[in-house]
Amino acid sequence: MNEYKRDLKRLAICSPSRARRLIRQGDDDFILAILDAVWTTLAGKVSLSPEQREQVRIVQPVLRRFASRGQSVEERRRRLVTRKGIHAIQTVFDVLQTSF
Repeated sequence: MNEYKRDLKRLAICSPSRARRLIRQGDDDFILAILDAVWTTLAGKVSLSPEQREQVRIVQPVLRRFASRGQSVEERRRRLVTRKGIHAIQTVFDVLQTSF
């Protein structure tokens, strides 16, 4: 995950079209790094303030669908490039920027 740290930070602040391009052009390990960050956040292993928890709670259904088992990397990528997927990922990485 450390090798993608710069790209993960960029996901939080870039435009949705740029985020979509990053996800589409990223390799499989990049998608797995996103998955790792999402799973860690959903599992509660990152300490978040109540306001940050509320932000994550709003996008939690989309994140859970992305992080659910039994999906290939391409299926996860397809979930991420949707409008809701981009919004959810940007919300999570915006919240996690304090942890990076």
